[in-house]
Amino acid sequence: MSTEKKSEILLVGLGAIGTIYAYVLQASGLANVTVVARSNYDVAKGSGIHIKSLKFGNHPGWKPDNVVASIAEAATKQYDYVIVTTKLVPELLTTPQLLEPFLTAPYIDSFEQPVYVLAQNGLEIEQDLYDAVAALGKTPKILPCALQIGCSLVDNVVEHLTGENIIIGFHRPNDYLTATNTADEQATLDDLTNILKTGGSDARGVPDIPRYKFHKNVGNCTLVSTTVLTGYFLSAFLRQPPTNEGDYTEYLHPRNKDKVEQYTIAEFKGLVKENLDVAKAIGFPSTADCLPPTMADDTIATMRGMFANPAVKDGLMTSTQRDCASNLPMEVEVILGSVVRLAEKFQVDIPRIRMAYAMILVKQNQIFRLKGVKA
Repeated sequence: MSTEKKSEILLVGLGAIGTIYAYVLQASGLANVTVVARSNYDVAKGSGIHIKSLKFGNHPGWKPDNVVASIAEAATKQYDYVIVTTKLVPELLTTPQLLEPFLTAPYIDSFEQPVYVLAQNGLEIEQDLYDAVAALGKTPKILPCALQIGCSLVDNVVEHLTGENIIIGFHRPNDYLTATNTADEQATLDDLTNILKTGGSDARGVPDIPRYKFHKNVGNCTLVSTTVLTGYFLSAFLRQPPTNEGDYTEYLHPRNKDKVEQYTIAEFKGLVKENLDVAKAIGFPSTADCLPPTMADDTIATMRGMFANPAVKDGLMTSTQRDCASNLPMEVEVILGSVVRLAEKFQVDIPRIRMAYAMILVKQNQIFRLKGVKA
């Protein structure tokens, strides 16, 4: 029997993605996993969550090793990694505010700072936490992630198909282009990705994580712009009418199909191209697997292929589209605003993204009003 010491890992947020990765970490057998579950604490402690995944299996009543109701409750021991999977709306709560119990006494008087892993959407999300750790006189270790996974959590059931991968790397302030890791950085990445891979994840560490984060955000930026402003998923302008009535109900109606194909799809591709223009100005290399010049056409072709399958039913939504429809705060700043600010920094003209950002800001503003958010 192995006597190798297990890593101590805290995962913050037991939504769909948090549940999948808490399961992966626990399944590895290499980590003691504690989860902060706020809204679903009673379920996680009681009957558990039903995981239905074609990749990771069917697990009724799955529970983490240890569940707590708050970060403050968790901040009582040394952790190797603190993994954050929550939605990020910095207008309401910044990451240092979320993790305050780890950045203040008594924790900082008794324990070393953990490695912080930000498994969240968006760009430029790491610096405020980096600064907060540095202000303690500690060397910050902040690992942003680029995730490709589609899963949902409804009525305590997490549904996930087969697609999943996570790319992880070190945040370096104002450094977008470093292409090598130090020995210490590589050792940390090797340790964390080994735990994830042992648990069944397709995980890898890279030295140039900003490039992969940007690649992921191209899709998010384009999909959020399109779905939030129209209120429809891409099936509304890419899917052909069903051959058999009742297969699905959301598709491109023949009446003005030609105009949608002429204008809407062109503007969708234009959104992708503007993102790629910013990537080029930053200096990111273009490769087949990351920021390829064919990304706009590739995205459309992939979506058309998906919608050609009648088994793909109605109801697909981006998480931000779902938030908007439910009058919940959206990840506007980290997905769209970050691209606008990078474009300003690198002097790139992105009129489509700026327009989308400007209009969705109004929706966000009114959600704040409806929720009674304090000024």
